[in-house]
Amino acid sequence: MVNSIKLDCWSGIKLPHIQVQQIWAIVEESFPPEERDPAQVFLYSIENGKSTLYTASWQKKIIGFTKLTCLTDSSIYLMEYLAVDRHFRNQGVGSAILNFVRRELQTQTNAGILLEVEPPSAAKGAEHRLRVRRIRTYP
Repeated sequence: MVNSIKLDCWSGIKLPHIQVQQIWAIVEESFPPEERDPAQVFLYSIENGKSTLYTASWQKKIIGFTKLTCLTDSSIYLMEYLAVDRHFRNQGVGSAILNFVRRELQTQTNAGILLEVEPPSAAKGAEHRLRVRRIRTYP
């Protein structure tokens, strides 16, 4: 599976409508409403070049993405989103995206990625296990 996905980088351009729909479907299934930016804000930051969107596609359909924003006057990037379509989870897609981002950022001296995750201690049961798994996924 991972060998057959296509990885792309988007910044400073308007995304095609079909890709916006595919990305937003993943956002809605992956993040509760209170953790999502409005779609217009999400897209505007990519279109104006303030954020970079890295996507993974399989058979011309976006199946995962991450969105990074460079923090002001630094080479540190905030990873605002990382999500994979539920039908493609646990198949290495998220790792492939992270590895792609890491390779892209290696060209920049001292570039780093800041991750924000919800603390496992604030949840119970399945949500607690999911939060622990998320943290273990990040290298």
